[in-house]
Amino acid sequence: MPQWGCKAEKCTSDVVTPHLVLSVSAAVLIGMYAFYLRARLRTVEASKEAEREATRVEANVHEQQIAELASALFKDADRRQRGYVTLTDLKKELRGQWDCATGWAAGKHQWPPQRIEFMFKQCDKDEDGRLYPGDLETFFHYLSKSQLHGFDEELNHAWSQMEKLRHKTGSRESMLAPLTELFPDGRQNVSPGM
Repeated sequence: MPQWGCKAEKCTSDVVTPHLVLSVSAAVLIGMYAFYLRARLRTVEASKEAEREATRVEANVHEQQIAELASALFKDADRRQRGYVTLTDLKKELRGQWDCATGWAAGKHQWPPQRIEFMFKQCDKDEDGRLYPGDLETFFHYLSKSQLHGFDEELNHAWSQMEKLRHKTGSRESMLAPLTELFPDGRQNVSPGM
């Protein structure tokens, strides 16, 4: 009777070769390592799923906060209760011209008129000169993205510096220097080759 495909005279159960020991040891070692890797993979997948869930929860909370801020700004700026906010309404609310004791007015240094106009144009998709509550959520999404990408401090600082310069020079509309300051000798058409 053959013993598992071996010739009976060559196959004996008493003989253990070093090659057989090494191959069994390697198989056991590989099996243990595979078992460890499967357990580790399950742990990593569970932690990644927990991180994804925490991110989802944080995103939902963040969305709620944005919606609350947009709703509060809309309520404060829409004093005539028209259902929309104009650029003038937004400027007056953010700059504290209606009430200088509001939280919006406390951050007035970060809201020069040029920034408000820029943000208004970014959020006014239909270009009718009116922002609705959904548009104001876009406004706050833009601000939160600047915070997430880490350039909000530099951006706020730049706008604050612009506001200081605006007050220092007494200029209310434009930050550009008058042409007489740019070209003291009266030349206005200067090409690079001249």
